[in-house]
Parts: sequence; structure tokens; C-alpha cells
Amino acid sequence: MKSKVVQSLLVFLVAGITIWGILMVMSVPAQAGEQRSPNQVVTIAGQWSGVEQESFQAVLDEFTIQTGIPISYTSYTFADLKDLLLNCGASGNCPDVAMVPFPGLISQLVDQGDLTPLESILPDFNMYYTATWRNLGSVGDTLYGVPFKAMTKSIIWYRPQAFQEITATVPMSWTALLNLNDALVANGQTPFSVGAESGGASGWPLSDWLENILVRAAGPDVDHQLVTHDIAWTNPRVVESMQLFTDIFGRNDYQLGGITGTLETNFFDALFQVFTPTHDAAMYFEGTWVQAAIAAQFPELIPVTDYNFFEFPEIDPQFGKPIVGAADFAVLFNDAADPQTLIQFLATPDAAQIWVTLGGYLSPNLGVDLNSYPDELSRLQAELLMGAPDFLFDLDDQLPPELQVYVWNALMDYVANPDQLMTILQGIESEASRFQGPVHAVYLPTALKGSGR
Repeated sequence: MKSKVVQSLLVFLVAGITIWGILMVMSVPAQAGEQRSPNQVVTIAGQWSGVEQESFQAVLDEFTIQTGIPISYTSYTFADLKDLLLNCGASGNCPDVAMVPFPGLISQLVDQGDLTPLESILPDFNMYYTATWRNLGSVGDTLYGVPFKAMTKSIIWYRPQAFQEITATVPMSWTALLNLNDALVANGQTPFSVGAESGGASGWPLSDWLENILVRAAGPDVDHQLVTHDIAWTNPRVVESMQLFTDIFGRNDYQLGGITGTLETNFFDALFQVFTPTHDAAMYFEGTWVQAAIAAQFPELIPVTDYNFFEFPEIDPQFGKPIVGAADFAVLFNDAADPQTLIQFLATPDAAQIWVTLGGYLSPNLGVDLNSYPDELSRLQAELLMGAPDFLFDLDDQLPPELQVYVWNALMDYVANPDQLMTILQGIESEASRFQGPVHAVYLPTALKGSGR
């Protein structure tokens, strides 16, 4: 998913981790008959490339140093990884371990009988992860996934100089954000650079916008009910949230290149248009990964001074500012001893500490010292993630993959055709019923309310 980023070579220095410490924390007896030959390699598949892959490789290298177990990591595109994992059981070519980017895919793999439960392998899991993360990595009451990489998607990145030009402060409410947009436009600036284009995954950046609006305007319960299809996508609370969505996406002057620019611009290119020397826009909304991308593309920029972030603003005070986020989970296809040892290692604070120390990434592991984060912006994001009263995993990442892609396409359609809201929501509802079964009641409001700005 990461494209067109100027990659930088990272030098890794990690020491002080012993395999005995790992095994004391996450102990499990080796399975009988699972002896590793000297040339046996544990295979692991994921979608990380570029600087993310380099950072993860540092974690894997340390594991090999301490255990002598060689690892082979292969990076796939989002679509190719999904296709590989969903079909590898039948074809017999599954990796030993995979880094799965959303819980919906874990559920599918469990339903197919492809994954190994982790309960007996990770008896001390609850020591390092909250109940929220256990639930996200579980199917029913059984743990199948170890959350490794985490991110918040509830932050907006901005150029402080753009705000300074109009003596603006970061907005704390939705109305304040819209007023800030108006002030930027009056000063000849474009508020947001948005890129919805992402090849076969086009539309996913728009879903992140919608989900943050939804949990702040309708509440976390509505988010949960959409995931499980306990309410319809035509529910009035969803309709109202979609209308708030057009407060931004219905305004050409709020988006770089207008509506057409949003639909046709690659999401990475949109980020760079904010921080390029020409300063084409003032803000960019996306998650934790943005920091590493800025640092790689614009190493001369100084964090906090030249780029910073603020929390996605509050909409309805009764819901506050829930954190919408995501994570990649390590899952086990091969229950041999060496892949089990790798899963154990990835669940420890030691592995997470390497990951966060390299910069630009977060871990949900409670054993990680916040002082390990190498800069102020990473630390602040980690504090938001760990301290959030409500953490909600990215809604569309919990849907069946076919429904997820349909939602992405529907949001692209909505940006292009905002007058077709109910038709678009009815289409999503039809697909949700197809993949998740019918909901108890479908709400079709006869009148649409304004955003209440």
C-alpha cells in the first residue's frame, strides 16, 4: 500500500534481549517430533514494504540472532496477501506465520480451518494486552491473533505555518474545523489535500473519514452495530453521519483539486502535496503511518515545528473523541515448534520495543516503555492509543472483505454523487445482507436532516 516514498536506509542497533527471557514470559513446551533441521526456514507473509519492511526485518533479525531460527519474510500487496491467505489452505502453500491486517480476515481463515489457536501457546497474553485487543484477535472466545503493529486513525496532520498565517489554533470541535477551513480559504489556502485513489483498494481513505465522523456523531455503539449488522446502513444515525461527511467533501474549495482531485489523486501523493515546498494545502487526514512517510520524503522537516497533528475534533460532546485505529495481527498456520517460538517472541515487550524504537510505529503491548518512542509525536500518539477510553478498530476492516471493498467503492460514488445518498446506502445494505445475513429492521427516513452547522 505504500508507494512512491523515497526509501531511506535504517541502521539498527538492538541489544540485550535473551531468548530465555522470552521463554519465561511466553512459555510453551515444544511439541513432540517437531525437530528443526539446520536449513529449515520459518516463512512469514505480510503487506509491509519499504521502511516498514526494514523495521520489521530488524525484529526478525534479532529473533534469529537469539534463537538461530532463520526467517524468510515476503511482502505482498493488500490484494495479493488476501488472495494468498484465503486460498493457501486448499493449495497447501500457506506461510508458517502471517501478519493479517484486519480481524475480518482472521475470522474467514478460522472458518476455513486454517489457523492454529494461540491460547496454550501464549498463556500470559493478558499480562501485556487489554481485553479490547484480546477480543479483536479472537474468534468467539478463542485467541488466534497477536496484535503487533497498531495505529491511530483519529488524527489530522497539518503545517503549523499555515495556521500561523491566520493566527489559528487547532480546532476542538467539528464547527471549529469548518470555521478554520473558511478562514484558510479566505486567506487563499486550500484546507485539505485528500487522495482516495489506491488502485484496487481505492476509497479506503474515505472510509477512515466516515468512521471518525460516525463514532463522534452517532457513538461507538452504532459503529459496533454496523460491524455485526445489528442495524441497517440506512439507519437514521448513519444517514446523519454521511451528511456530515459532505460538510467537507461537498465543498470543492475545501479539497485540493476539488471533488475530482480527491477522487483521482493517489493517497500518498495527496500527503506530499501538503508538505511539498509549494505548500499546496494545509492539512491531511490519515493515521500513524504518515509520520514515517513525511520523515522519509522530507527529511529536512522538523517534527512539531514543520509538521504536527491534532485529534480529529469532537462532534457530539456526549461521545467525546473515541480513537479509531487499526493493527496487523500475527497468526499461525503451522503449529510446528519454530513458528510457535516466533509467535511467542512477537507477543513480548522485547519485540515491540525494537519496533517502536525505530520510529514511526506504535505497539499495543502494555509492556512497552513510552520513553522508548524516539520522538515527541510518536510518544503523543502512543499515549492517545493507550489512554483512549474507547478504542474502535477500523469499521470496514472488520467487515467481510467483499463487503469492505463494496463500501470503499460506494464512498467514491457518494463523493461524486452526493444527491444519491439513499440509493448508495441501500446498495451497501443489500450487500451487507448478502454477506452477513439480514438485519432485523431497515430504516428508510423520508426526510434528510441538515448537518446542523
